[in-house]
Amino acid sequence: LRNILFMIMTFAVAVCIGFYYQAWNSYYGGTPATNHHQQDLAGQFQAQMGPAAKQEFKPLPGQVYAKLTIPRMNKTWYVVEGTSLRDISNAPGHYAGTAAPCYKGNFSVAGHRSAAIFGDVDDLRIGDPIIVQSQRFVCTYLVTASFVTTADDWAVVAPMPDSPGEKPDADYLTLTTCEPWNSQTHRLIIHAKLSKEVKL
Repeated sequence: LRNILFMIMTFAVAVCIGFYYQAWNSYYGGTPATNHHQQDLAGQFQAQMGPAAKQEFKPLPGQVYAKLTIPRMNKTWYVVEGTSLRDISNAPGHYAGTAAPCYKGNFSVAGHRSAAIFGDVDDLRIGDPIIVQSQRFVCTYLVTASFVTTADDWAVVAPMPDSPGEKPDADYLTLTTCEPWNSQTHRLIIHAKLSKEVKL
């Protein structure tokens, strides 16, 4: 009986350790890999600048597309094209079919709710700047809304945010991430609107 109890306790401890490791890794994990990948993307982004940047850039899935900076969080990321699990494993990803950065419409970006990506994005407040640099522009968007919605609410990435079917009247930015972290059912949404644009 003592051996059976010991085995049960050992199994329970192992399960608990496994659960907490998975939870810890989901939120805090991936930082070294993400940092390394972001450094690679930074080099690729710089290589895209120059004379070739005068033409409209159309990235392939997984290819670097823009630089995203949030001053309140003191963080910068390089955004890739696409939102597949592979695309956004170590970088925020641009929703294919949404507007290009610094163009009319809704430049929409998804990111994991992890310390390495959008872990603190809930700290953003109305009026906070979000800076996006493409190969041709540097654009400053100001946060206009922050709210939680269901994971299947695709209206948030419509050309006119939250108004499917309407034509966009300005340049918008939308960030999406899990709420709470690791959630499969709900998303935290950050909407922002263009405030300033500088052509490179």
